[in-house]
Amino acid sequence: MAALAAVLVLGAALRFYHLDREGLWTDEVLSVDLARRPWPALLPATQEDGHPPLYLTALRLWMGAFGDGEAGVRSLSAVIGVATLAAFFALAARLLPMRGALLATLLLACSPYHVYYSQEARNYALLLLLTVLSYLALLAWDERPRPGRALAYVAATTLLLYTHVFGFFVWGAQLLWIATRARKREDRVFRLLPSVAVAVLVLPWLVAPWTAMLLRQTSARTTGLHLARPTLWSLFTSAYQFAGAPLTAAVLLPAAALELYHALARDEGDGAAERGRQLGRRQTAVFLLLWAALPQLVPFLISQFAVPIYITRATIVTLPVLYLLAAAILDRQGGRWCFAVVSIAVLSSLGAQALYFKGRTKEQWREAAAAVDARAQSGDVVVFDAGYGRRGFDHYSHAPALRKVAIANDLASPAGAGELAALPADTRRLWVVRFQRPPGRARVVEALAGRYRLAGFAAYPGIELFLFEKSGTSPIS
Repeated sequence: MAALAAVLVLGAALRFYHLDREGLWTDEVLSVDLARRPWPALLPATQEDGHPPLYLTALRLWMGAFGDGEAGVRSLSAVIGVATLAAFFALAARLLPMRGALLATLLLACSPYHVYYSQEARNYALLLLLTVLSYLALLAWDERPRPGRALAYVAATTLLLYTHVFGFFVWGAQLLWIATRARKREDRVFRLLPSVAVAVLVLPWLVAPWTAMLLRQTSARTTGLHLARPTLWSLFTSAYQFAGAPLTAAVLLPAAALELYHALARDEGDGAAERGRQLGRRQTAVFLLLWAALPQLVPFLISQFAVPIYITRATIVTLPVLYLLAAAILDRQGGRWCFAVVSIAVLSSLGAQALYFKGRTKEQWREAAAAVDARAQSGDVVVFDAGYGRRGFDHYSHAPALRKVAIANDLASPAGAGELAALPADTRRLWVVRFQRPPGRARVVEALAGRYRLAGFAAYPGIELFLFEKSGTSPIS
């Protein structure tokens, strides 16, 4: 189909555009560093990341062919993003008429949120692809239970669970859906057989290195997470981020809500007009509601009573629901109204993309490291505040003879100043790389005023760079 090919080409162009425009940010550097490990060390390395090993395995293989530069490592996610569009169309065609499936795919192709994570060397693009494939296989199994379809569902769902822990919320939603579809107990047991196979295949999760990290992070005594406790407003802001642009949100969010309301409250369209489709309108709405609700609400509720784990990018598994619901009602309306709304959504999304491609959204480790390398002198000390920022700096810095110190506490606090007191007394020049801290130029200068004076300062997205010295030099240019 020419229209689908055009949508895929548009989606590919957006996802491959200027992959090396920005340097790798901290989490991407972590992905690359872990994927560089020898094969025997790759599985234990997941304890540092807290994610299952599927994405790192794929990235290691990909880097062997395409290198570890920005474009090389991000192109894996871009390819996955385009593959997601094709799989999503196949899924949408099972739920919507052909024109509706094409509209939904167009909206996802232009989605700023999906484009962003299709240009990031992390596991979120793969998480969404496997979610779509798992649901596609589930619908095929639901339509006609056959061994091959069961095998496809088991494979896609198992791979999903070895990509990200939020895959379990997807699987939970699917189990509920299977339970609602089966009218007899015997039929329910039969339809759940593929999920039994999935459960057996994920038993290694119980003793996996990444599970140990997840348990530490979700314990109040040992967690290193610093996520804010979500509110009901957080759920709305996540939906807004999924839409990706103000006008897109203004037209698609109400459209999706209306489709859900009418489908559940009025049960329209499950008769002759729906013949030839696998699910009726109400059944489709229930299917999509479960898909969206569990991966959003379960981590939200956990975050109310335990360590907050709700984070929008991990709930990307629910992103397709917005476009499927919106496309359903738009296709049903048809005509000029449909054309106008889709045009607004697409043009607004493309406008947001243009701003994204012109701006800077990631931590600029490449630029900060280059600034230090250009002015570094033998004996310089680089202090990282916070300490885990060193990984991003080391990825790009090539200056020799730099002594590096990572501190745990905010340098502008008494505890952080106490950590700096342990520096050698002969330290003449001190670089401070301030990362993921509140802007605090004056406070940092004040904390070091007794021993050093400010000789240079530069601010990058996500990073503040200071040069302190005991004798004068030129400011950073």
